[in-house]
Amino acid sequence: MAQHRRHTTSAQPQHTEAVRYETLSRDLALCLQPEACLHSQHTGLQQLEVLQTASFGRLFRLDECVMTTEADEWVYHENLCHPAAIALPHPQRALIIGGGDGGSARQLLKHPTLREIVVCEIDAAVIAMAREYLFTVHQGALDDPHLQIVIADGADYVKTASGCFDLILLDLTDPQGLAAALYSADFFRACARLLGAQGCLCLHLASPMLHPERVTALLVELGQVFAIVRPYQIPVTLYGGSWTLACASQQTDIAALSAEQVELQLAMRGIDNLQYYNGGTHVGALALPNYLQRLCHDALAAGKRAKPLS
Repeated sequence: MAQHRRHTTSAQPQHTEAVRYETLSRDLALCLQPEACLHSQHTGLQQLEVLQTASFGRLFRLDECVMTTEADEWVYHENLCHPAAIALPHPQRALIIGGGDGGSARQLLKHPTLREIVVCEIDAAVIAMAREYLFTVHQGALDDPHLQIVIADGADYVKTASGCFDLILLDLTDPQGLAAALYSADFFRACARLLGAQGCLCLHLASPMLHPERVTALLVELGQVFAIVRPYQIPVTLYGGSWTLACASQQTDIAALSAEQVELQLAMRGIDNLQYYNGGTHVGALALPNYLQRLCHDALAAGKRAKPLS
C-alpha cells in the first residue's frame, strides 16, 4: 500500500530572514536559509555580510560569495597552511595576502619557529568584522604579538616589501574584482622574488568540476614562474564540493614528504590540535583522480612551454 506523507505547516521551521543564493556555475547555485543576519554593510570596497545558520554557525560572505563558516573553516585553513609549513624545516617569516578573518594566521601560529606573520588585508572592515563576530575562526590570532596587520592592496605590498618570506599564502576571494590582479604570472613573479629558492607560495585555485578552465589557467601561470607546482584537492561543502589548492616553489616539494615524516614533524612542533590535517591527508590530498591528473599535467606543461627564457 502506498504511503502518503502528511505535510503540516506547524512542523516546519519559521524563517523570517530572506534566502541567499550564490551562483557556483552557469547551472548550479548554493541556496542558504539563514536564521538571522548579524551584520551587513558595504565597506566602500565590497559588500560584507555575517549570517547565523543552523548547520554552519556564523557564516561570512563577501559580495554574495561564502568565504568561511564557524563549522568547517578548518578544512580550508588547515590545508592551505600546513602542507607547506610542515615541508619547510624552520619557517620563520610568513605573509598572508587577504586572510582578514584570521583563520590562516591562527593555523600558522601553531608553528613555533614562525617569529613574524604579516597579514596584508585590503579592507579594514573585514578585520573589524572578524574581531566582533568570528572569534571561533581566529581565536585571538589577530591580536597575537607575532602578527602584523597591514591594510593595503596585496599587489602594492609585494612590490615594495623588504626582506624574504618563507611562506606566502594567498587567502583571497576568487580571481575576479579586487583580487583579479593577484592571480597573474606577474604577481606570482613578484611573490617568487620574496620567497627565494626554498620558500613556498600557497593558494586556492577553484573547483575542478565546476571551473576546470580556472584551474587550468592558474596552473599555466604558476608553471611559468615556479619549478615545482603541486596541485592538491580537498572537500569544501559550501564551495561546491571538491576544491583544488596548489603549493609552488623553486626547490621545496610538499610531495616529497611521506605520511610518517609529516606526523613526525607535527609531533616535533607540538601541533596536536588539528581537526583535518595529518600525515595521511597530506599524502591523500596529493593523490589526484585521473581526470584531474590529466588536467593539471597538461596545464603545467603549457606553463613550462610559455616560461620566459631567463
